Amino acid sequence: MDNESRLSIIIQDCEEMSHILAEFCDTVLASELAEGQQDRTRRKESKEWTFHQTLAHVTAAAEFYQQALETTLSGAIFSPRMQQRSDLSSINEHEIAARQHMTRRALTQDLLRAFKHTTQRVQTLTPEALTQQVNVPLFNRPLTIAEVLDMQLVHPGILHAAQLTNAVGMKPLWVHYTPELMHHQITRLFQTMALVYWPERGGDLQASINFVIGGVGGGRWSLTIQPSGAYYSEQTVRHAALTIRARNTHALCQFVTNQESTLSALWKGKLLIWGDMRLGLKLSWLFSPT
Repeated sequence: MDNESRLSIIIQDCEEMSHILAEFCDTVLASELAEGQQDRTRRKESKEWTFHQTLAHVTAAAEFYQQALETTLSGAIFSPRMQQRSDLSSINEHEIAARQHMTRRALTQDLLRAFKHTTQRVQTLTPEALTQQVNVPLFNRPLTIAEVLDMQLVHPGILHAAQLTNAVGMKPLWVHYTPELMHHQITRLFQTMALVYWPERGGDLQASINFVIGGVGGGRWSLTIQPSGAYYSEQTVRHAALTIRARNTHALCQFVTNQESTLSALWKGKLLIWGDMRLGLKLSWLFSPT
């Protein structure tokens, strides 16, 4: 895809996500969920974040990406406190703790403000600006401006889209997407997986994984793992080591965001997995952000 087309897609998707997040925030503020109440779906034995913690994390990330974007576009070098990927867990804890006493209204305002600024900023970009590199030590290589914008969209849009809505009895954010936005977000999901792959954990592993997603917004994607890193493609490859087929995009999103166990999804026919099952068991470890 050329940069002009990619920029057009990002502008459109930023506008749509800003609208969806605004509606979500309005629903949260109008809900009867008490400040500090735990996510009703949270199991006692789990270590999942509460709703407030999730909202704080998503807000912090939105501000982080917005700051990375603005700093780089101004010609300066973005210098986050994080120096290496292993710092991510402690950084997350610090940012959540820094917002623990903020009200839900203040958090939602900050979240929407970051998205509004990003949405306005992308409309001033040239296609060439998308290729500028940004120093973001969260990933296994530097990002481009385009990839920073993609992270801004997919982080709340898929990665935390169900966590955000569970506590207020809403369906995941992705159920409100147009088919085009859904397809773009799934592509960003696989891009994110390639960026968070740990070459140190994979070692000399060389393998490809095919993903075949049915239904509206679905399609075919692949992830290819190499000793130097990983990359994604919007098409499947021959002789993949592992193939994962999802009934639809909703089933895939539930699977990758741990809203439904693999065994449950397989039993219900939402997922089909075949090939190197030992590789399949390693996916969460190989592609974990932390």
